[in-house]
This record gives sequence, structure tokens and C-alpha cells, in this order.
Amino acid sequence: MDHQLLFIYLFLLLSVIISAAGAYVDANRSMKLFVFGDSYVDTGNRNFTASSWKEPYGITDPGRPAGHFSDGQVFTEYIASRMGIKSPTPYRFRKIRPIKYGMNFAYGGTGVFDTLVAAPNMTKQIDLFEQLLQEKIYTTDDLKFSTALVSASGNDYGIYLARGGSLEGLPAFIVSVVNQIGLDLQRIHDLGVPRVAIMGIQPLGCLPQFTKEYSYEICNSTGNLVALFHNLLLTTMVEELKPESKFVVLHMYDAFISAMKKFENETETSKSKNPLRPCCTGITSEYRCGDVKNGEKKYNVCRVPKLAFFWDSFHPTQAGWDAVVSELGSSIGLKARFMAGSNEVNLSESKVLFGVVIPDMDLLMVLFGDFDRILKIKFGLADGFVLFWEEVHRFWPVLSDLNSKISDFSPVLVYTAGGSTKYMDSNIQFQAGLRSSAPS
Repeated sequence: MDHQLLFIYLFLLLSVIISAAGAYVDANRSMKLFVFGDSYVDTGNRNFTASSWKEPYGITDPGRPAGHFSDGQVFTEYIASRMGIKSPTPYRFRKIRPIKYGMNFAYGGTGVFDTLVAAPNMTKQIDLFEQLLQEKIYTTDDLKFSTALVSASGNDYGIYLARGGSLEGLPAFIVSVVNQIGLDLQRIHDLGVPRVAIMGIQPLGCLPQFTKEYSYEICNSTGNLVALFHNLLLTTMVEELKPESKFVVLHMYDAFISAMKKFENETETSKSKNPLRPCCTGITSEYRCGDVKNGEKKYNVCRVPKLAFFWDSFHPTQAGWDAVVSELGSSIGLKARFMAGSNEVNLSESKVLFGVVIPDMDLLMVLFGDFDRILKIKFGLADGFVLFWEEVHRFWPVLSDLNSKISDFSPVLVYTAGGSTKYMDSNIQFQAGLRSSAPS
């Protein structure tokens, strides 16, 4: 496997480093993976009351519930396998299982901040890691060939809305989440882990929890735009961490979209071709996968889990994760590099810029430049949530993939290229329903 593919999977980050002085790696010192986050990477930290420890979870692998939020393996195990090591031991089993290959601190249902789940958030997970370092469970030498995998797959946003948060306040909350992720990533690195990978957010609007209201036929566009905004902020933030070369973003959004499209086109029976329909569901809306009442199962499971992309309302099947990992290895998706700059924006190299207005979100996001070279990215407040791009069908595949509808949006011609301007000059007004505007 070459270095380019290794980088996509973190393997370039994990490759053995040979110094110019001719030093070599001790053959007995294994690479280690330290995992932080939520159910997308949790391999058994939640207590036995969690759904991950109940039937039918684990039905594919290992054939029984094993603490995984899926029918089988989750993302952590795929990354560990491709590193050539065993999946790191969950923190709760650290005293009874080997810890040679690192440790998994992730707890399903948790977030960057506190959620409704009584388990450590990301900051507290890092506290647990730091405590092990203070106890010399892992030494400085142990960390030399280690990598951290961090997942923040959106639980914070679900809890924000569940607690009565408004759509108008959501963009500012997303900024606070991403800022805290940046602090967490830098802290992990400063504790001695030389390479840190953060998973971008998957297309939230395509999760069965949100597509069920559309009979699992289309994705929720607002949820996907939240994910896109989070990922744009995350990409920009990671580029500001030091040293930049030690951090990498895994583009889960693009990988999920491509993997779901392949499921739609390649599954074996027409009945199973809908990638948005989960394998395991409650028998009615009041029940979830794994629920039992008075000894009676209150859920249904599809006949062939490997033909389903999603396992339950939030999590991929093992086959789904396999497809996602394959897409990450194909280096798919947007390659543009987003760069934050001053309010002064040079538009001399840009083409006509287009945008959309979504009235319910009080945020302005501006992208200047062409598809292959985004010159600047700026954020500010406006009466609507405005997204600018050059070619709608290329820059935001969510608008065309999986039957997402552009009819939800109001197209806006912002201005043509030329000259230099400030991104939010007082002469520029953005209003919901506005059809055109140009800077003076």
C-alpha cells in the first residue's frame, strides 16, 4: 500500500519514522491508537444498559452484543486493522484486557460538551487519558508512534435542539463546538500524541432519524447544511493548529454520500436498494432498535443486514462502515483548501458567484473564488443563511445526490468578479427572498 493511500487512512501518519541519523524503531514497540469521541468509534465503554449491549446489536460480528453501536464492527476497528494492530481496548476494560495497542476512551451518545448521556464528554475523556499518562501507564516513548482518532458526529447538535435551542442560535453554537474541538485536538497533541485525526461530520440529514419523515426517500437538506457548515469551520480550524502537518481531517461527509450511492446501485435486490432505510427499527415510532417490553421484542430486523447501509436510526451497518472506509481510501470528494483571511477580498480571479437564502438561520457564509481555488472564507451575521458557490451542482453535491431538492432554496445572484471589496460592506444587504445584489 503506497504512502498516498496510507495518508487517507492515517497510515502515512502512522508509518515508522526513520531519522536522518539512522535511528531505527524497536521491533517490540508497537504503534498505538488512542480513540476519543462517541458511538461511531466506541467499542464497549458504555455500561450494560446501553443498546449496544443488547440484542440484536452485534448480530453480524461477533454474533452477540459486544458494546458496538452496529450489527458488527465500527470505524475504529477498520482503522486499527489497516494500521496492522488490534483494536485498542475500551477504557472500562483496561484492567482486564491488553493495552499494548492503545486505548479507546469514546463513549456512545456523548459529545464535545455534555449531553443527556451520563458519560464523559470529550474533554473528560482526554482527562482520563492524561491521568493514565500521570500514572505512567503509557510513557513518552510509548507515545512516539501513536495516533489519536477523534469523532464528534453531531450529538451536540441533537441535544442543542432537544433542549429548546433555536435555529437562529444554531450557527453560533456550531462555532463554539468547533472551537472546543480545536482546543481538544491541540491538547491531545500537547500531551504527546504526535498525530491527530479528526472525523468530519457525516451528512446529518441523511440519517434515518431524519429521513423517516420522508419515508426514507430523501435527505433533510437543513441537517446536511449544518454538517457542511461544521465541516467547513473544522477544516479551517485544523489548518490553524500547530504544527499543522500533525493534524488531518477525515472527510466523512463525502465518503458517506459516495458509499450510499454505491449501495443504491450495487445491492442485490430491489427491495434492499434504498440506502436511507435502516435495517433495525422499532415496531412503532415509540420504540427503537433493541427495545424490549415485558419480555417482548419491540423491533424488527431486516433479513440481510449486509444489504443495508444503516443499522439503526443513527449508525451504519458493518457493511456500511466497510463501504465508507473504502471511499475514504479512494480519496474522493472536494479537494479545495479553505483559507481564512481578512475582510479584504480580492475577487479579480473569481467568476460569477451564486448563493441561496434559507430564511430560518441567522448567518451569512461567503465563499470567494473558483471551485478549485477557494480564495477566502468569511462568516458574519445576516437576515438569512447564505451560501455562495460557483457551480451549485459541483460544490454542494447534497443538492443533487440522493434526491435532495434544490426547490427548498431561493437562488441569488450576488455579483460578478472584479475589483476588491469588503465581504460585508454596509452597502450590501442580504435579505431572505432577495434576487440580486451587487457591491457599490
